[in-house]
Amino acid sequence: MLSSNERAIMIRCCHAHNVAFCRACAQSYRIQRLGVDWFQGKADLCPRCRADLTESIRDHLRSCELVATLGSSAGDGLPRRAD
Repeated sequence: MLSSNERAIMIRCCHAHNVAFCRACAQSYRIQRLGVDWFQGKADLCPRCRADLTESIRDHLRSCELVATLGSSAGDGLPRRAD
């Protein structure tokens, strides 16, 4: 599950573009399309196959230019992908 900091950054920076990719379905999703299972306490699920997309979202946060721009000015502490 994403930390509250990761989720806040994702909502602030990535609301207008895809943040997760489901390998099983070969589909990309925006935040608004991600599934939640309240009974099992799971979030950030593929809306089609219910796969956990947390790591895909983290990969996106490490590589997103908008997050990098925010992080350089705010010092968010997110790890960045080495280029």
